[in-house]
Amino acid sequence: MFVLNNTILSFKNYFFQKLELVYDVAEVEQLYCLTFYYFKGWSKVELRMNEQLLLSESELLKLNSIVKRLANSEPIQHVFSKAEFFDLEFYVDEDVLIPRQETEELVHLILEHSKGKCKNLLDIGTGTGCIPIAISANDRSLNAFAVDISEKAIAIASRNAKALKVDLKLFCKDILKVTDLNSFIEDPIDIIVSNPPYITIEEKSLMHKNVLDFDPHLALFVEDSTPLIFYDKISKLAYHKLSVGGELYFEINEQFGSQTKKLVESYGFSVVRLMQDLNQKDRIIYAIK
Repeated sequence: MFVLNNTILSFKNYFFQKLELVYDVAEVEQLYCLTFYYFKGWSKVELRMNEQLLLSESELLKLNSIVKRLANSEPIQHVFSKAEFFDLEFYVDEDVLIPRQETEELVHLILEHSKGKCKNLLDIGTGTGCIPIAISANDRSLNAFAVDISEKAIAIASRNAKALKVDLKLFCKDILKVTDLNSFIEDPIDIIVSNPPYITIEEKSLMHKNVLDFDPHLALFVEDSTPLIFYDKISKLAYHKLSVGGELYFEINEQFGSQTKKLVESYGFSVVRLMQDLNQKDRIIYAIK
């Protein structure tokens, strides 16, 4: 057997030995805790308290398979097909972007600004559906619509909406080819939000293998020559679709904060604000029509 004995502590030593070759110690600790949270449903405290418990042979074999996948830089969310976002659990796989902490900040901002005041919300490039589902789960007065170019992503967003008991109306559309949102959404829209592809091809070299090899490139990358292509198109569509006083929210590439703000302003929004995330990086554009 690959461990000295069947205790969880012995497996922990093996886990760290293998994964410290790929990740730093803090990341390995986080992966270890998440592994047992998903595998056993244990909190960090429960994990520490159970270190002397024995694992069965079948449990050890399953855990060893998990270690091998993690050592290959596969995201733990893909290993277990689930991701935590805004205190909700979402199904994920290789066809959708894993929800990020920065996007939780975007959801929090929308709820803070708009809870109880707006009726209809549209998310463009929805992926897992995490943004409209999290917002709707916390504000049941909202009607949620979402668009994505990928039929597989639409299926996953639908699955997550059903599992989390949210009514999400989904459309499979290439937003760059849409000329008018009214062509498929007749309802007036009060909030439009988007976390579109915004990483340039040039930035690929700075990215970790677990993103490059496992997240869908369709949801990540834009050409170096047109880094704001989605912000340009969505801003134009949003200005014509939003009700007066309606709000537009973007998650953005920190390298293009001021440029994105100027682009949104050029479409005539009365208020456009560039906001930073918890790491003091330009991350969100907030605009009012």
